[in-house]
Amino acid sequence: MYSGRDNSSYSWSLVIIALIVFWPVGLFLLFKKFSDDKKATLGASGKVMKIVGISLIIFVAIGLIGFGSSLAENGYRSDDTYGIVGVVFFAAGGVALLYKGNKVTKEAEQIRRYISVIVNGNVRKLSAIASATGKPYDVVYRDINNLINKGYLHNAYIDESSKKIVMPEDKYVKEETPRIVNCACCGANNTVYGDLGQCEYCGSPLK
Repeated sequence: MYSGRDNSSYSWSLVIIALIVFWPVGLFLLFKKFSDDKKATLGASGKVMKIVGISLIIFVAIGLIGFGSSLAENGYRSDDTYGIVGVVFFAAGGVALLYKGNKVTKEAEQIRRYISVIVNGNVRKLSAIASATGKPYDVVYRDINNLINKGYLHNAYIDESSKKIVMPEDKYVKEETPRIVNCACCGANNTVYGDLGQCEYCGSPLK
């Protein structure tokens, strides 16, 4: 079964440290991590980013109110420049997290929808997938290629002559009795021989 490893070369601890030490670099690494890590994309990461983004925006709004009161009482001072720069950084980070959180949430919903149709529904023809999802054919073709390139449909490919997805043949011993185990993360039905492992489509542990 597919190992489910993501393509990122750095850990979550590095992302957190970067966020604390240097905010812009930390944001870049965070967004890159979510782009590479399938389990993070299909998990609650989008909601978490939106919550953090909204919290930062509220924090900035409260800070601006206090900053405005300070200016009214004391006037502008040279030290206020650092405060303004900090507010800009936090505001930009909050907006970026909110935007990325919305994008990741929509992407996760789309991936689960495709997996439900292709894997669980056993629909392979692109025209039928387009009909099932209500998307134009060219959009479905592009989305399926992206799913394959990102590893959600491991070792699958699009047969250009038949305009359908070809899934890999099962490589495990057929003498064993297979079980269908549903992935709690992406919703895909996995055909399992022997012990449980990881989801073939998103890499999450099967339970």
